[in-house]
Amino acid sequence: MGVAIGDYDNDSDWDISYSSIDEHILMQNINTASQPVYNSVAQSAGVNINSGYGWGTLLFDVNNDGWEDMYLATTGGGADPVSNYMFQNNQNGTFTDVTTTSGVTDTNPTEGAAWIDFNLDGKLDIVIGRFNLTYQLLQNTTTDNNNWVGFKLLAGANVNRDAIGTKVIISDSSGNTQMRELRAGESRGSNHHKTLHFGLGNSTILTTEVIWPGGYTHTINNVGMNQYTELVYPIYDHIFKAQFE
Repeated sequence: MGVAIGDYDNDSDWDISYSSIDEHILMQNINTASQPVYNSVAQSAGVNINSGYGWGTLLFDVNNDGWEDMYLATTGGGADPVSNYMFQNNQNGTFTDVTTTSGVTDTNPTEGAAWIDFNLDGKLDIVIGRFNLTYQLLQNTTTDNNNWVGFKLLAGANVNRDAIGTKVIISDSSGNTQMRELRAGESRGSNHHKTLHFGLGNSTILTTEVIWPGGYTHTINNVGMNQYTELVYPIYDHIFKAQFE
């Protein structure tokens, strides 16, 4: 129905969240990034549902604590309406259902869902699409003061203009490592905001590694906190490195 790819347990490999009928699926990679082995952990992780049709699903950090949370759009599977869901990451491989306190409680049929920072305040908002109805923008009004950083990517030359497929890996002062990859066509018939966003909690960034499509890799120093930074594919550096190494 819908799919989200992220690293919700911050172990440097991709996990998969996807929606279905009367259940939700969370596949945790328990091996390595190069040789993935997946376990179905929705029940033990606390994100399973037992009624309704799941559609758009998101993995994104809504409270900027450095750990990806989960959103699930639903439509009712029978006479009883089913709400959309929000699950908060507990930073230990499990989630807590915070639907009723998060402001996403809604029994209108919802299919599409995407995250966006529409006001560029570093707090990720949600756009949802109703079945045969309208779109709705849910503003993130979380009151925490956690640090964050965002990146807008621009490419060219032998890399696609929007830099789809670029991966950014950051390490912070608490010892946490996070990675994000710029994609298109995720969730359910949706595209997210074309930025890469990282919550940091009370930490600061130590290192930022950028891996562009094709494999060219470089490190960015002195990344500004609590703001968006534009990363431009270094065309000339790449040419000279390729020619003269």
